[in-house]
Amino acid sequence: MIRRGLRFGLSLAVLLALAAPSQAQLYKWVDSSGRVQYSDRPPPGGRKAEQVSNANVSSIGAQGASGGGKSAADLEADFRKRRAEQAEAGKKQQQAAAEQKQKTESCAAARRNLTALQSGQRMARYNEKGEPSFLEDGERAREMQRAQQQVQTYCN
Repeated sequence: MIRRGLRFGLSLAVLLALAAPSQAQLYKWVDSSGRVQYSDRPPPGGRKAEQVSNANVSSIGAQGASGGGKSAADLEADFRKRRAEQAEAGKKQQQAAAEQKQKTESCAAARRNLTALQSGQRMARYNEKGEPSFLEDGERAREMQRAQQQVQTYCN
């Protein structure tokens, strides 16, 4: 009998000890940067603070913690959507960088080709047998015109 009463008394004391912090006084004030602050201690520096009841804090905390009334599933979906958008933007940026690099390389090759054609040196093409075939004046002029078009295309 005494043991049962002792257990009951200890259980009651533990429950009361756990319930005591929920009844603690809470303070609300605006800090120097204009943000609203909540604490279980008065604000530093003797600032004016409003005492807040637990009923008000629980409703404020529920809205603040869940992003304005969104459920955890909605927050998770929003997070996944933002992450997917960031990944897509990263892919687009990499693709644009690769295209720019290719355009720069093509421009440099077109300029080198045009410079070689304009230099007057003998130019040759190689046929399918690997034999050189030197460019005639008419072919050189057509190749120069094609090279100039490539420079305009890739370098602008």
